[in-house]
Amino acid sequence: IAQASFTPTPTPTDTPTPTPTPALLSRLQMAEKTLLCEAGTPPHIQVIVRDERGAGLAGVEIWLTWPGGADRAITGLDPRSGTGYVDFNAERDVNYSIGIGKLGLPLVTGLRLEACPVEDQTAIEEAMTGSWQIILQPRPME
Repeated sequence: IAQASFTPTPTPTDTPTPTPTPALLSRLQMAEKTLLCEAGTPPHIQVIVRDERGAGLAGVEIWLTWPGGADRAITGLDPRSGTGYVDFNAERDVNYSIGIGKLGLPLVTGLRLEACPVEDQTAIEEAMTGSWQIILQPRPME
């Protein structure tokens, strides 16, 4: 009687996405704040998290908070937008804060949507509401 021998077949595994270290997260700060004026785009707040080399950082928990509310997103869930990207809907006349991590410790406070600059001063009533792009990047290690 012949015995069959079995060779285990390697099981494909997903490559784990590196999780940012607490040390890196504790060093994040606002590196850039840019007013975006894009016609046809609803007002929103974009947050881009980068590592020391400027590469997008996936897996960072971002909180957008305002008086009476909060929203949470994780960077890197929409690869078309970039590894370190999240965005949130936003409204005028609301003070927003951006925080990170489970506690949502605020890194950016007093963020309010603003009207885009108007070249023709007679068209002030038609000023478009701009969106914000906030880039978070770690402070250099000391």
